[in-house]
Amino acid sequence: MKKIISLKTIAGSIIITIAILMLIIITPGCKQPPATPTDTSQTVQETQTQTETKVQTPVTETVTETAPIETQDQQTPDLSKEVETKFGKLEKTVANIGEIFSFIDQNIKDASPELTSEMVYAVLKLCEEYKFDFTDKFNNPEVQSTINSLLTSFENIDLNALLDTDNQKVRGLIQETIDKKYKLMSVEGFIMPLVDYKAYDIYKLNLTKEMIDYMDIKLDESEHPSVLDAGIVIPIDDFVQRIIKSMDYVSNYPDSPRAAEVEQFNKGRIFMYFSGIDNNMVFDSSGKILPDRLTEYQNIYSKYGDTEFGKILRSYLNILEQEGYMRTQKVDDFLSNI
Repeated sequence: MKKIISLKTIAGSIIITIAILMLIIITPGCKQPPATPTDTSQTVQETQTQTETKVQTPVTETVTETAPIETQDQQTPDLSKEVETKFGKLEKTVANIGEIFSFIDQNIKDASPELTSEMVYAVLKLCEEYKFDFTDKFNNPEVQSTINSLLTSFENIDLNALLDTDNQKVRGLIQETIDKKYKLMSVEGFIMPLVDYKAYDIYKLNLTKEMIDYMDIKLDESEHPSVLDAGIVIPIDDFVQRIIKSMDYVSNYPDSPRAAEVEQFNKGRIFMYFSGIDNNMVFDSSGKILPDRLTEYQNIYSKYGDTEFGKILRSYLNILEQEGYMRTQKVDDFLSNI
C-alpha cells in the first residue's frame, strides 16, 4: 500500500514539473533581457562608421593623386637657365654685335624678363661703345655727299631708301646701320649714326619694368636730343621733366646696374642748365646772372618745387641770392658738387 502511494506521488510531481516548464516557455514576460537592442545599436553605429570611412576614402585618394603633378612641375626644365648659360658663352665684343642680336631674337621666348633685360643691355652697351668708331666711317666726303644726294628730308632719314644706291661703300654702311639698330641724323649738316632706341621696342614686352623705364629715358634723347650745337634745343620745361624722370628712376631703382649711369648723365644735365653753355648762357661777361635766366629759374621752381630737382634749384637760388647773383667761387663750388 505504501508503494502505490509513492508511485502516485512521483507521477504527480512529474506532471507538475512538466506544467511549470511549459509555462516558462510560453509566458511573454520570460523573454531574454533587453541586451539585443543595445547590440543592434552598436552594430548600426559600426555600419555607419564603415560607411563614412568608405565615403571619405575618395577624398584621401584625390589628395594623394596631386603629388605626382607637383613632382612633374618641379622636373620641368628651366629653359631660361639654359639660355643664360649659352648667352654667357657668347663673346661680348663689337665685332659680335650682329650675332648677339640674332641670339636674342632666337631665344627670347624662353628667357625670363630679367635675363632678356640683361641681354638687351649688354648689346646696347656695345652699340654705344661702337658709336664713335662707326661715326668715323661716315666721316668721308664721298659718303656724306652720296647720302645727302639721296635724302628727301633731314628730319626723318629713311634708311631703306638709302639702300637704293650704286655706291657699295654707302650701301654697306646703311646695311650695317640697320643690322645694328642705329639710325642716322643730321647735325650741323653732318650725317652721323645714333643708337636707335625705338628699334628696341620689339623687346619691350619681354623686359622688366626697371629696364622699360631705363629705355624710356634713353628713347627721349634718341628721338629728340636735348642738346645740339652747344645749346639746349628742346623747351626748357621738357628738359626739366627729363631731369626729374631720371631722378625718379634712380630713386625707384637704386640697386639697378644702370642707376649710376643715369645719375651721372643727369648730373651733367643739371650742371649744364645751372652753369650755362655757349648757346644757353646763364651769366653775362661780368659774371652777373642774366635777368631772363633768373626769372626762368624762379618760374621752374614755382612749378617743380616739390620735387627733388626743385630742392636742388631752391638751394642754388639761395646761394645766388647770398652772392648777389654773381658767379663767385661759392657758386662754382656748389655747381661742382651737384
